[in-house]
Amino acid sequence: MFLYVDSSALIKAYVLEAGSAAVATWLGAADAVATSVIARAEVAAGIAKGVRTGYTKADRARWLLELFRMSWGDQISVAATPELVERADELAWDLGLRGYDAVHLASALEWQHTLGVPIVLVSFDHALLRAAAQCGLETLPGPVPERG
Repeated sequence: MFLYVDSSALIKAYVLEAGSAAVATWLGAADAVATSVIARAEVAAGIAKGVRTGYTKADRARWLLELFRMSWGDQISVAATPELVERADELAWDLGLRGYDAVHLASALEWQHTLGVPIVLVSFDHALLRAAAQCGLETLPGPVPERG
């Protein structure tokens, strides 16, 4: 199984929260894992937010951030090229996505195209999961019902 993880999923590998156990299982079973290069800044920002909101103590957050930085090379980084960002622009408009969610979707689609095999997009963002399904990607944790 080839997994593309967005930042909402990747952070769960470092910060214990709902969904962390599932993410650990999926990552452990994957043949390869990829994410956008932007995830590096997003996950670091998420860990820092944990300190600001009192969810995580500063010393623990620094340790988590260092662990994240040391393991950054464990997954494939999809570059945010001008062409990829142009595709994200179109996806944001066509599917009503936020900017970085569109970059993640464009990155997942690019990685799938490069590999030539189906990939699974892992996210805990419902709008991104719906958009990925619309683009023909399999998703985890699974399909999200349409908004009513």
